[in-house]
Amino acid sequence: MTAGTAWPAALMLRPVEGLLLAGGATCWARTVAEAELLLRRHATDIPPDAAPRRVELAVLFARGARRRAEIALSHADAYREASPWEAVLLGWAKEFVEGGDTARTLYLVRLAELVRHVAHYRAVGEFVDVYESLDDDVDAEGAARRDRVLASPSPAPLVGAKYDEGRPLTAIAHSVHRDIETAVGNGILPRGLRCAVRLEQFERGPGIEIEVVRAPGLWIPDLCQMCVPVAYGEAPPPEGGLTCGHTPSLAGQSPAAHGVLLTLLAIGDVYNRDSNRIEDGAYVTQGAFELATCFDGSLAGEQRETLRSSEEAMRERARRRAAQAGASPSPALPPGAASYRPVEPPRTAP
Repeated sequence: MTAGTAWPAALMLRPVEGLLLAGGATCWARTVAEAELLLRRHATDIPPDAAPRRVELAVLFARGARRRAEIALSHADAYREASPWEAVLLGWAKEFVEGGDTARTLYLVRLAELVRHVAHYRAVGEFVDVYESLDDDVDAEGAARRDRVLASPSPAPLVGAKYDEGRPLTAIAHSVHRDIETAVGNGILPRGLRCAVRLEQFERGPGIEIEVVRAPGLWIPDLCQMCVPVAYGEAPPPEGGLTCGHTPSLAGQSPAAHGVLLTLLAIGDVYNRDSNRIEDGAYVTQGAFELATCFDGSLAGEQRETLRSSEEAMRERARRRAAQAGASPSPALPPGAASYRPVEPPRTAP
């Protein structure tokens, strides 16, 4: 697969009727996992008793190639085990294979494979979260979520396409690192992203940790320094950040950062398998090995320092303009500038 042949310019979501995405504007996703999060987040905004709303999904490739499709999105799509994206991506892949475009076919099949794992993690994570909190007091919304999960069938076990029973974990880690580099090279992950892949001993056994050590152009909120969440439900994020097993809000911060972590998780999980079951009133899930993704904790600090420097430069320019005008400089900063919390900048269409 060569650059310029299969690289997408963007994954796009656009409201066709009724549903407002990002205030009615088109959404551009950097990863297929981010697109999945946006779809599910906005599905929650549709009233449960409302008719489905049409949404356009599109992938824009380099050199002007484009594929688009419309889907009917309903409130229930926020919680389905299957991804609304998967069938669309496979449909586009079929169009390309019939046209003899092998590179784009393989690219779209790979995206569909990754989003399948993202959707599976959401479903499994929600079951884990609900069963772990069965003895907790919940409000009406939490009770409705609990009733929905308990009445739903357990997510089906998922075996990664590259799972090989008995393969050494060291060899898997090398393959995951190679796949990440390939994903950066062909646009599945943002350009310039760099990761460290290492073996770790987790509480439940040996596993692999994928740490993002360089993420140019990606703004990382503090909450994303912790391990990637495996479910996207309705509970608010816990104080102090997110960890494995917690269920952050679908309306939570930085879907771009979450999308990167979930895409990395899916890349690693293609080599894994899971088995899940309800046992003694608990929901138990176990993979062949443990897998975690995270951002290097220093990245958010570096971004805060960049914002501080930018604000100091703004103050200095204001002082100079005021001095030239013979007036006193205003100490006021633009709204939100006094907060050093990184905020993802607005994106422009490619």
